[in-house]
Amino acid sequence: MRIIFRPKFILSFFLVLFFTSCTNSNNYPPIEVLHATFGYLDKTEEGTSWKISNTVPYKVGQKYAWKIDYRSNKKEITFKEALVLPEPSSNWQLSKELKPKISDDKKIAMIERTIANDGVLKGGWVIADGDPKGLTKIVIMIDGKKIHVFNFEIK
Repeated sequence: MRIIFRPKFILSFFLVLFFTSCTNSNNYPPIEVLHATFGYLDKTEEGTSWKISNTVPYKVGQKYAWKIDYRSNKKEITFKEALVLPEPSSNWQLSKELKPKISDDKKIAMIERTIANDGVLKGGWVIADGDPKGLTKIVIMIDGKKIHVFNFEIK
């Protein structure tokens, strides 16, 4: 058996190999925010719907949430979420599973989570009895850097 080298075939093979490695998702930056959304769960007589808004009605039990679409070269994403209230809360009711850290002044709750890289970060909160009204924010951080801040008002 005789082996025949074909220069065009070999060149084509290496070009395909090179370009496929360049388009691999591992060439994404560590984290790139594509889109961010904030809103609350709106319950009416007609049903329940998600309402995108920068204002959340003040009602005990009112749910509000955020979502960030992103891309990343990491297999897992560890992010911190800080809820920053305008005044101290007299009643932080957080799941012990989340291992929340509450600031000494009772204005900030910080949680950290690690998730598989699926392109979506999300979180949500519920207004509890004793939570203050006013300008509030949720800060999302990865690797010590703010990747997004959601500013909203609870009124």
